[in-house]
Amino acid sequence: MKAQAGLEYLILAGILLMFFAAVFVYSMQTSTLSIRTTQARETVQTLAAAADRLYKMGGGKTTVTVTIPESVVNYTFSGNAIRLRIAIGSEFGDAIAFTDANVTGALSKRSGKYEIPIVISGSKAVVGNILTLTPSSISLTLTAGQANITYMNVTNNAEITLQNLMANKTSGISIVNLSQSSSTLQAGESSQFTANFTIPSSRKTETLSGFITVSNSDFDVKSSVSIVIINNPPTWSNLGANASIVHTNVSVLFYSRWMDDAQLDKFTFGKHELHKHRHIVHT
Repeated sequence: MKAQAGLEYLILAGILLMFFAAVFVYSMQTSTLSIRTTQARETVQTLAAAADRLYKMGGGKTTVTVTIPESVVNYTFSGNAIRLRIAIGSEFGDAIAFTDANVTGALSKRSGKYEIPIVISGSKAVVGNILTLTPSSISLTLTAGQANITYMNVTNNAEITLQNLMANKTSGISIVNLSQSSSTLQAGESSQFTANFTIPSSRKTETLSGFITVSNSDFDVKSSVSIVIINNPPTWSNLGANASIVHTNVSVLFYSRWMDDAQLDKFTFGKHELHKHRHIVHT
């Protein structure tokens, strides 16, 4: 009987432990959700307040600093509402702020501190970096004389039409030639253009860096570019021949190993003949 009672106590203790563990996990999730939802509410309220200030001024552009909390699963701009949704486990929390103007835009769901641009465009307040450019970075290693074509896509993530868009490059990457993307992007539309990298054969070994941008007067997006140009002279080793004294009508094998960053375009073979009274060079 005592053994049975002890076993029953152990079972009861295990059940209670599981119950309290579940309660602890749930309360931790609820507490974390509440904290992050509060952080998200501060973020959307900051964005809404900045949009309202511009709207009441009749237009303009500003930048605000906000913190995107962890566990953001999505955001929406709908009518005059900005919403961030937080998820912890199976629990969800929504942070919503309302504006005087209709809003559209794009935000990152990755946690961190961000500088968010806000612009009044027509009748809407546009929040965030609504243009995306892919790839977001380009890193190339090219030899002198080599060329590369990189295809790039620019996307309008907002619910407005963007006009007068133009692709440009910074001065540090002057060797890049850009085809132009579409100057007008409808809401949700993408456009492709090319970045053509052509390295002159005379270019020295160096590293170039800069940015490719797509912009109009209100919005811009950029991709970083790094180009390593290699133009080292060829190197040789293992120079020799299979005979040092050559007799008449005897063949000699000459050999050498060459290394270059690119394909060797030519070579010159020469030989020296020592006669009794003269020195003759053949190439």
